Amino acid sequence: MSEASDHHSNATKHAESNPTNPAHLTSPVQPNPAPHRTPKNTPVRHPCLNTPPSTSPLLLGASSLTRPAIRTPQPVSLVEYLREEPRTLYIDPHLFPSGLEPGDVVEVSGPANCGKSMLALSLIATALLPAVWCGVQVGGCEAGVLYIDCEQHFSIFQLVNLMYRKVKIRVKLARGALKEHRRSGVTDTTVIANIRDLTELLRYSTSILKDKIQDMVQGRLEGFHYIGCLQSAQYPIALGSIDEHLAKNSDVCLLVVDSLSAFSWHDWIYKANGKFVELKKYYDKLLSVLLASVKKYKVALIAVKQALFLKMCEDNPRKSVEDEEEVREESVVLDDDMEEGDVTGNMMENEYLGYTWVSGITCQVIMSKVRVGKGLSSVSPGNKDTKNVDLNSEVKQLFSAEVIRNKESVKLQFVVTEEGLMWQ
Repeated sequence: MSEASDHHSNATKHAESNPTNPAHLTSPVQPNPAPHRTPKNTPVRHPCLNTPPSTSPLLLGASSLTRPAIRTPQPVSLVEYLREEPRTLYIDPHLFPSGLEPGDVVEVSGPANCGKSMLALSLIATALLPAVWCGVQVGGCEAGVLYIDCEQHFSIFQLVNLMYRKVKIRVKLARGALKEHRRSGVTDTTVIANIRDLTELLRYSTSILKDKIQDMVQGRLEGFHYIGCLQSAQYPIALGSIDEHLAKNSDVCLLVVDSLSAFSWHDWIYKANGKFVELKKYYDKLLSVLLASVKKYKVALIAVKQALFLKMCEDNPRKSVEDEEEVREESVVLDDDMEEGDVTGNMMENEYLGYTWVSGITCQVIMSKVRVGKGLSSVSPGNKDTKNVDLNSEVKQLFSAEVIRNKESVKLQFVVTEEGLMWQ
């Protein structure tokens, strides 16, 4: 009896101290319970903080009856996120007055020995050089360049010499502009960027100034990346490695390939079994990888292409449209395996590189040779003063470049010197 009474008394005390007990609710007399105190070391749990909301939080100003639309963010790779912001490259005011936009594809075509590789080398030098150096407007882009050499025409010594001469010319022009500024007070901002820095630079002796220019050029070569391609078997590997090189080098803004058609005859025989249709399909797959990398990393592409198949003979001038059509029909190379609907003229013009490449071109530069006259009026980029080129000098050939962009054509003429291209 004593144990039962003790158990009944303990249950009654527990019911009185617990306000959530049903016995407490049915009890006629409810004494005031002692206030519940939480120990200091016990964390306070808030349901609103630990339990996730069943619905997403409303935006400011949104109605409680409507749920805002949830937009899925677009996935961006870490490589694309860490790359520099795509920018326009102003590498030549004559060929590209509005600059090269990210994703532009420029095709430089023409016969042999018409200055295609020299043009590409000059554009590379301008892209590598800085825009401003020691108060001098150098006119470069200070961008990284990835160069794929399939013709084995590239010489690093020629590139260094070209960059050095470009800077040397700009320093010489800046020296003359500084003298004019001291005499008349007028500053030529196209040549001088900072008078104080330029004055400090011109205080050095000729030998020290030469060393400073060479050191700057050597430093800018860190942004030049080279891929050599010796044979046709390496060509797909070289184009496939572009994605990896662009991923590792975020400073690269210009991609140069010299040339796309370096292995055309080899691929026609061994890859396509002598069938131009199969060659076209092969290059469709091959060059689609190149264009995909250009689009993915938003770089500008300059691709050199040899003119292996010509519609007309350049040595025989045409007198009429009828004569041109006759010669065009005679010069067409027919193939038994051509599919129905293949336009022979377009295929010859594009050298069977495939429709994928043709549709990706945004600008064309068609180069050719021009007969040399007794006097050539030429002007170097950035210099408004014209000068005559003597035939007894190293310049002996005049070249022509036709730039086609947005269905508009502009014809230019230039000569090749040790200082690069000099536009007429």
